[in-house]
Amino acid sequence: MEHEKNSKNFFVSQKSQSDFLGCKKGENKEKCNCTYPGCDKKGVCCDCLKYHLERKELPACCFPEDIEKTYNRSFETFAELVNNKEI
Repeated sequence: MEHEKNSKNFFVSQKSQSDFLGCKKGENKEKCNCTYPGCDKKGVCCDCLKYHLERKELPACCFPEDIEKTYNRSFETFAELVNNKEI
């Protein structure tokens, strides 16, 4: 499988990472707490994580339900929750 190296020094597959990893989309989707309407990454954790990390965010599963619903998934919000011992 060919890989390309992006500017952040991550190796990115030419194919979807979920294809390569044998994704358990159905199982993951049942556990996914993302409430964003129309999310096309729901259940495809590796694609979701890649998407959010590129935006300096974490996915919904890293946040309590009340914070997840605000869609503020920034590193700063996560750090604040950790500092306040809320997660």
